[in-house]
Amino acid sequence: MKKGNNSSNIWALRQIADFMASTSHAVFPTSSMNFSMMTPINDLHTADSLNLAKGERLMRCKISSVYRLLDLYGWAQLSDTYVTLRVSKEQDHFLISPKGVSCSEVTASSLIKVNILGEVVEKGSSCFPVDTTGFCLHSAIYAARPDVRCIIHLHTPATAAVSALSSAGGVENLILLEQEKRRPHEVGSVQWAGSTFGPMQKSRLGEHEFEALMRMLDNLVSAMKWGLLPVSHDALLVGDMAYYDFNGEMEQEADRINLQKCLGPTCKILVLRNHGVVALGDTVEEAFYKIFHLQAACEIQVSTFLWTAGPGGAPIGAKG
Repeated sequence: MKKGNNSSNIWALRQIADFMASTSHAVFPTSSMNFSMMTPINDLHTADSLNLAKGERLMRCKISSVYRLLDLYGWAQLSDTYVTLRVSKEQDHFLISPKGVSCSEVTASSLIKVNILGEVVEKGSSCFPVDTTGFCLHSAIYAARPDVRCIIHLHTPATAAVSALSSAGGVENLILLEQEKRRPHEVGSVQWAGSTFGPMQKSRLGEHEFEALMRMLDNLVSAMKWGLLPVSHDALLVGDMAYYDFNGEMEQEADRINLQKCLGPTCKILVLRNHGVVALGDTVEEAFYKIFHLQAACEIQVSTFLWTAGPGGAPIGAKG
């Protein structure tokens, strides 16, 4: 660039930017990997920082970075994945991304500051509102746990599978038989992980292969009705876990009280049955550490139990 702002220099910089932006190993990111420009995380200017609480600038950048990591790891579910941070214990102010903004688009300035009720204190740089329904879950946890500084809420396929089958009566949550009666050698059609396996697949695979597939799916369901099991190194790093029968809402006071009782005073992982998982942390780093190993543990368990479930679908060592 010393020779001036000519077209060849700009083209060279564009090629470098394209190369750097396309080297991510994301599995299912929500953002396109063929972009020539990446939105900066730290987009706070000097004037914007004047009204921030002590240390808030750094916290905004950390939370925005976590959102980007969730996108790069393929854990973001469009705009329904939320990471929140307690900015101030004295005033109970929290940071959350705007509703409708994907994880790849979150920046430090776009984060909205709200109070414990989800009311906007500072709206941020975007024009989007707060998802008050989504924040209700976080609010209930923050109210009961003053030690918690950061919360990460995920519902990836792996965590949802484990959460859906974390009770003995949860078999129907993953596999739904479409026929009322099923005899050993009469398999109709079944829905699994959003896909339907029926007569067409049966004719393509053959009788024995199709029934082997059905037994494999049955084993997966039965094996996972105990929730997350200590079958991997990542599962051992997660620590204590609590399980809660989540109905999708947290606006009623009775639901908030039940969740708070279930979570307890020290647990850092909450499994929301039929929904997903929540990781708590004293810091942003701890919350991400928990969710990273929890996601890995769920992926390993789902993959392992597809093939290694014991007699009747029960994993060896599990108590039912």
